[in-house]
Amino acid sequence: MARALCGWKAAAASLAAGAALLAAVALGFAEGPDASVLLAVGRLRGHALSAAMVWLTHFGSWPLLVLLSLVFGALWGRGPALFLLAAMAGAGLWSTLLKALVQRARPSIIEPLVHYADASFPSGHASLAAAFYGALGILLARRLARRLLWIIPLALTVLIVGFSRVYLGAHYPSDVLAGYALGFSWLSLLCFLRAHLPHGGDDGVP
Repeated sequence: MARALCGWKAAAASLAAGAALLAAVALGFAEGPDASVLLAVGRLRGHALSAAMVWLTHFGSWPLLVLLSLVFGALWGRGPALFLLAAMAGAGLWSTLLKALVQRARPSIIEPLVHYADASFPSGHASLAAAFYGALGILLARRLARRLLWIIPLALTVLIVGFSRVYLGAHYPSDVLAGYALGFSWLSLLCFLRAHLPHGGDDGVP
């Protein structure tokens, strides 16, 4: 997993995907697919599922991810904690900057179950989830032998966070995909830069 996510090639591929999504949004190509998916997801709504999505979406929120970083830092040391925090901070910063530049309005096709004042593109929750759980996977790759035992739960968490953003009416699907691309591209770049710094492999961080 570390090899797949780290390096300039992975960063370039993720950036290219994000740029393609931005172009699709800017040119209006994403409107039809976004609307179709939003309407389809809206038809799945129910009281119990809505309550679950409101809860599960917090797995891509700052407070919980910072807390998890501190917990893993207490278990593994300062280096891994800083790696997780840097992954989140970079993804959050780039997401905020892109929101300010693109200024895409939040969806109104289905009734939003949560409300936010900032712009829609890209999804900050998706960016944070991709960066944080990807970074956590890289750290776990150095510590656990049976990789499927943690790759699948981490990947599912990232996917569920993204789905929850669409389900709750907070984002278009293209916002979520762009958030994934942003989070993974930043994580790949962070790994690449970290590997080329002096003592880049110290403290249990790739």
